[in-house]
Amino acid sequence: HGFLHLVPWASLMDQTGRFLVEDFNIQVSPSVQVLALALLNATKLKGQESHKLTVIGGDVEREEGSKLPFPFEDPVADESDVIAEGLGCAVSVGGADAVLSAMHGARLVHVGGEVLSDYAEGVSWGGFISKGGVISSKSVETAELAAELVVTPCSNHSKRALLRGGDGVIGLSRAFICAGAPTVIYSLWNTPHQSHSSLLLKFYDNLRVQ
Repeated sequence: HGFLHLVPWASLMDQTGRFLVEDFNIQVSPSVQVLALALLNATKLKGQESHKLTVIGGDVEREEGSKLPFPFEDPVADESDVIAEGLGCAVSVGGADAVLSAMHGARLVHVGGEVLSDYAEGVSWGGFISKGGVISSKSVETAELAAELVVTPCSNHSKRALLRGGDGVIGLSRAFICAGAPTVIYSLWNTPHQSHSSLLLKFYDNLRVQ
């Protein structure tokens, strides 16, 4: 795999200039073993009746003088609040125990915190920032999730993580699948909060219709 994790498969075109995603449902798996586990998770979750939705609040505090990825963004904006309002649920905050408890039994988990692709705890790479601190991939792996879908829109592949032997945003995605989720949606690079919040609200609306 390696560099293949950096390929934006959904934006690739065929010889006619048509995006592959227009004709194919593209899914990416960290490995064959993880793919098998994801398929098994999907089978286990068939017929579940949970309607619980969980939005994990991210930490929006920044060090003085730090630059935003996108200059036009609101420096104190928290897309978690926007998503939670659109889904009709509250934002969950706190440390690892509180966050893992909030995810337990949820059918959908939206992670508003920034994904740390170069964070390592033992042999587990990855984690994300909540308002109560860093939630490591190692902690996520121990959770027993019933979520059909986990979304981490604030992901960003880190060259430093890859050089250190890590696997970028794949580490956290793998952790969620190991915890029981069959599907994880993540971004390869930073995107403006306003843009991906608007996109995801439309995406969640379409899920409701289905």
